[in-house]
Amino acid sequence: MEEPKSAQAHYFKGLAHLGQGGPRVAKTALDKAIQLNPKFTEARLLLAEIYQRERDFEASQKESEAVLAVQPENYLAQMVLGNAYLYQQKFAEAQKTYESMIALAPDNPAGYFRLGYLLDVAGDSDAAMEHFLTANRLKDARFDPLHYQGLVDRLLASFDAESIQGLPRAGHGDRRPVFIVGMPRSGTSLVEQVIASHSQAFGAGELSDMGLLALSTGGGGVEYPESVRGLSATEVTAMATAYQRRLDALAPGALRVTDKMWQNFEFLGFIELLFPESRVIHCVRDPMDTGLSCFFQHFFGSGVSFSYDLENIGAYYRQYRRIMEHWKAVLQIPILDVSYEALVEAPEAGMRRLLEFVGLDWQPACLRFFETERVVRTASFEQVRKPIYHTSVGKHRRYRHWLGPLEQALRDPS
Repeated sequence: MEEPKSAQAHYFKGLAHLGQGGPRVAKTALDKAIQLNPKFTEARLLLAEIYQRERDFEASQKESEAVLAVQPENYLAQMVLGNAYLYQQKFAEAQKTYESMIALAPDNPAGYFRLGYLLDVAGDSDAAMEHFLTANRLKDARFDPLHYQGLVDRLLASFDAESIQGLPRAGHGDRRPVFIVGMPRSGTSLVEQVIASHSQAFGAGELSDMGLLALSTGGGGVEYPESVRGLSATEVTAMATAYQRRLDALAPGALRVTDKMWQNFEFLGFIELLFPESRVIHCVRDPMDTGLSCFFQHFFGSGVSFSYDLENIGAYYRQYRRIMEHWKAVLQIPILDVSYEALVEAPEAGMRRLLEFVGLDWQPACLRFFETERVVRTASFEQVRKPIYHTSVGKHRRYRHWLGPLEQALRDPS
C-alpha cells in the first residue's frame, strides 16, 4: 500500500498509533510529517510531548523550541519547554519560561501550577504554596460537600448488606479485570505500571466504562444507584459482556487487564454484580500527603472539582473513606489494601504481594516497571518513568502551617 503523501496524513497516522499505545511508530509518522512540512507546529509539539514522556528531555526541548520559533506565544509549547528544562534541572530557564506563561495568560492557572511545582522541587515551600493557592483559585471549581454526602448516603443505602445479597451476579467467571481504586495521587498509576510490566498483563489506564454502565441502568424515573434493585440477571450479564468486549479489543490474550479509574471506588458494589470473580486493589496513602498532592495537581479530567480547595479535599476524603469501609463490610469481592508508604519502603515485597493477589507469577520486569514502554495519559505519567523514590512520603510536613483547613476537614466527625 502506498505511503500517504501529505504531512497532515502522517500527523493523523501518528495520532492514531499513539492512541493505540505505539509511541515508536507514532514518532516515525510524526518525523515524516515534519520532513514534509518543517513548520508543522502541531506535529512538532506532539513529538515534543512524546519525547518528554519517554524522558528524552533534550529532544523535547529541541522540538518545543522549534514550535516557539514559529509561534512565540504558543502556550502549550511554552509549558512543554518549561517542563523539559525542569526535568534537565535547568531551573533558571524553566522558571523564566513559566513566568512567561503567566505574563502571557495571567488568568490561566497552568503557569502557576508549573511554577509552583518548580519552586516546590527547589525547596522554596512558601513561594510554591503562594503559586498553588493562586492556581487553585483560578480554577474556580464548584464542589458541594453536602450534596456529595447525600449521593453517598443513597449509594450505601442502595447497596446495604441485605439488598446486595439479593442482587443478581453474572456467571461468566471472567477473572481478567483488576480494578485499581483509591483517591487520586494515592499510587494507582504506580500499581498499574507494576502489574502492566508483567508479560501476561495489560494496563488499560483509566477506563470510564464501568461508571457509564452503572449510570445507564437508570430509567423510568429511577436513577442510579436506586436503579440497581430492578436489575435482572440478563441485564447484568449483558453489561458484563459489553465490558468484556472492551477488554477483548484492548488486550486480546491478556490474562489480567487493569482498569485504574480511581473513582471506581464508588462503583465497587456494581462491579461485584458484573465481575464477581475479579480483584480490587485499593491504594491508600497518608491522607495529608494525598490531599496536598491533589491540591498541587492541575487535573484536566472531570470528577476532581473537590481538589482545588483544601477543605473540600478533606470533606471528599471523608466520604471516600466511608464508602470503602462500607464495601469491605458488605462485599464478597476480594479487596487488597496497598499502602503507598509500604510499597516505597519495601518495593519487591509489595510487588510480589500484588502479583500473588491477582494470580500472576513473579517476573523481575515488574521490579523495573519504569522501563516498560506504554502510553500513560494520567497526571502521574512522569512518576512511573522513574524508579521508586521516597521524597513524597511525609511531604505535607513542609507545608503544615498552610494545611489547617485540610487537617480540620479530615478530622470533622460529620
